[in-house]
Amino acid sequence: MIELYGIRETLGVCEEVTEVPEDLIKFAKNKHFTYDKLEKYKKIKPFVAKNGIEVFRGFADVETLAQISETNEEFQRDIDENHRNKIVSYVNNSSKSDIYFPEVTLLYSYDVDKNLDELECLKYAIEDLKQINSMETAATMRTFGFAVFKFDIKKDKKLYRLDGNHRIEALSLIAKDGENRMISFCILFVPKNEKYSQEHLYFYLLNSKALPVTSTKIFDLVTKANADELKEFIESDQLLNILKNTQEAWKDLNEEEKQILISAINEILNQKFDQSIVNIIKDAIYKYCEYKHDNNIKCSLLGAICYLKYKYDRLEIFNKQLKLFNKWIKKFNYNLDNFKNFADLYESFNSYTKTLERVKHIFVAMEYNEIYINQYKDSIEKSIHRIQGINKLHNFNLMEIMNEKKDDNIIEKIFENIEKADIIIVDCSTNNSNVLYEYGFAKGLKNKHIILVHNENWRKNTIDKLTQIQHKDDYINRIINNLKQGCFDIKVNKINKWTNQIDLEDILEKELKAYIADNNYDILDND
Repeated sequence: MIELYGIRETLGVCEEVTEVPEDLIKFAKNKHFTYDKLEKYKKIKPFVAKNGIEVFRGFADVETLAQISETNEEFQRDIDENHRNKIVSYVNNSSKSDIYFPEVTLLYSYDVDKNLDELECLKYAIEDLKQINSMETAATMRTFGFAVFKFDIKKDKKLYRLDGNHRIEALSLIAKDGENRMISFCILFVPKNEKYSQEHLYFYLLNSKALPVTSTKIFDLVTKANADELKEFIESDQLLNILKNTQEAWKDLNEEEKQILISAINEILNQKFDQSIVNIIKDAIYKYCEYKHDNNIKCSLLGAICYLKYKYDRLEIFNKQLKLFNKWIKKFNYNLDNFKNFADLYESFNSYTKTLERVKHIFVAMEYNEIYINQYKDSIEKSIHRIQGINKLHNFNLMEIMNEKKDDNIIEKIFENIEKADIIIVDCSTNNSNVLYEYGFAKGLKNKHIILVHNENWRKNTIDKLTQIQHKDDYINRIINNLKQGCFDIKVNKINKWTNQIDLEDILEKELKAYIADNNYDILDND
C-alpha cells in the first residue's frame, strides 16, 4: 500500500466562508475560544468553494508517482523520446538548486454514484493520525484540508497522467541511477460511469494548446455538448463551438481527417474569428467530400481546402483557385504532408499563381525596317491571342520596338528593356551589328528565353543580289559568306527560318508554348 500526504481542496468559484468545520467549533468550545469572527479562518482557507473540481495536492518522489500512474493511450500521443531525453540532459547538467519542475497532474476516476467522502482511498488525515493528541493541531489540520491518499498497487487501477507525462518518464530514468527526486503533484478526482465522464474535457483543457489530444475525444466532447455541464463550455470555446455548428458536415469523416480539420480550424482561428468561419468550414468539408469520392487523394487536402475557402470565400473564385491548386499539386508532385502548416502551403501556392499572373515582357531585337516591324507586331499579337485562348493566365506584353531615328538615349533604353524582358526575339536576318550586340547582352543575362529567327526569303534574295555584282571585293564576299553561315555563335544555335507571316506566327506560338512549358506555367492548359 502506497500513501501520499497532501492538501485536499475544492477548486471552483471562490465564495465567502460562512460555516466553520464542526471539529473546530468543538475545539473552540472546549478551550473557551471565540470563533464568531472568521477573518483569520478565511485567510487560512481561501480555496473554499461549494461546487467545483476536487483536487489533492502534495509532494512525492517520482518513483512512487510513476508506480501509481500511466499514460492514457486512448487520449495521449506516444512518448517523444527526444523530448524526454532533453529533460534528462537538463537535469544531469544542472545543479540541484537550479532545477524547478511544474506540478504533475494526475487523474483519478471514481463511480459517479458515490460521494467523494465515501472513497476509501482519500481520507482526512486526522482520522488516521491517532498520535496527534492536541485537538488544536488536529483542528488546524482539518481546516487546512490535510489528507492522505491510499493506493493499492495490486488492486487499484492506475491514475492517468493528465500533464507531466514526459517529466515522470525522464525523472524515472534518472531515479534508476539513484537520484529519486521529490516533485509536486495534483490529483483530480473525476466522477465517471459508462454513460458519463469528463476525462476528455480535462485532457482537452490541458493539452489542446500544446500537443492536442486525439481528435476522437475532442469530437466526443462536442457530441456531448447538450449536457448541462458542458454546454456553456462548448459555446465559449472557439474551436469547439465551430465543431458543434458544423457537426452535420464532419460526421462521416475518419479519425485522420478529423485531426486535419482541427489543425486547419486552429490555423484560421489564429488569424481571425467571426461567424463566417462556420460556413467556410461547412463548404470546405462538402467540397473535400466531392474530391474524396472521385479521386484517390490524401486527407491533407481537407486542410488545404479549408484554408483556400478561408482565403477565397466567394464561391466562384474559390472553385477556380481550388481547381488551379489541384493542378499545381499534380504538376510538381507535391506531398502535402511535407508542409508544416496550411498557411505555408497557401503561401507557396499563392506565390506561384502570382508568377502565373505576372506580365511577361517580350523584347524584339531587329534592324529597323518598317515593313518587318509591322509584320512582327502583328505576328506576336496574334500568337499571344492564341496562347491566351488556351489559358487566360498567360499574360504577355510586347515591348515597343525601338526606332533609333526617333528615340533619344536609345542605347540606355534598349539595355533597360532587355533586362526587364522575359523573352528576347532576335531577328538575325541581316547580321546587323547592333542586333548581334543586343543578342550577346541578352545571352549574358540569366533566365532569358531567346528566340532566333530570320527571313529566309530576304536572306536568299540578298545573297543572290550580292552574288550578281561583278568585280566583288573582299568586303562584299565577306558579307555574302556571313549571310550564308551566320555570325558569332548564332550559326551553332537553332535558328527558326520563316518565309511568310504565317510561318512567323507558327514559330512564335511554338516558342511561347515552349517558354510556358519550360517554366511550368502550363497547369491549366487544354482545360
